Amino acid sequence: ERARGEMDEAEKLHQESLHCFRLIKNRQGEATALNNLGWIAKHRGALNKAKEIFKEASSINREIGRPAGIASDLYNLGIIEKILGNLEHSKSLIEESIMIRRKVGIEGDLDRPIMVLGIIAKMRGEFGEAEILFQESLAIAQKSEDRISEIHSLNNLGTVAMVGSKKYKKAEELFNQTLEISRELGELGLEAISLNNLGLISKVEKRFEDAKKYYADSLEIDRS
Repeated sequence: ERARGEMDEAEKLHQESLHCFRLIKNRQGEATALNNLGWIAKHRGALNKAKEIFKEASSINREIGRPAGIASDLYNLGIIEKILGNLEHSKSLIEESIMIRRKVGIEGDLDRPIMVLGIIAKMRGEFGEAEILFQESLAIAQKSEDRISEIHSLNNLGTVAMVGSKKYKKAEELFNQTLEISRELGELGLEAISLNNLGLISKVEKRFEDAKKYYADSLEIDRS
């Protein structure tokens, strides 16, 4: 209920911002407000609504010739298409976003779109390609000191090691790294994911007491 209330309040504020930007004919501000509303729609599960909002933002950014905005819009649309299961379209949108970022020299935040390409490869069972992409996203995240993205890259590499190549010790090492960073940052949600992943490894290796402990700790965080 609290989260829903906060989202309702955020939506109201972004709608007000959108109205103000349109009144003063600030097109860049309008596109930014639309993107914020698109993410709210996405988090609510209204994916087709989010898609239309992101398309509107993209149209504005193309109209005013703003490459950074266009790249961001393409990334947002790629995320929606991935969730909808349209993997080829998603990949095309993300690749175009990366191409624009590199062309105009916006490379500091390439870790996230590259990671999405890795997730698409993983979803297709292309684990070798996925590992290469996750390693690339990890290197960029570490260079830019984006610790959250670092955790996600490590978790994805752990999943590839566990599911793709059955290298359980390697996967366990990676998940332990994500657990350590999550605790260092106080990111409880990511800590719970790391614990759950460690539970999966322990279960596969028939270390059932360890698995039980990891699952219990993860569940305790989820309930808090």
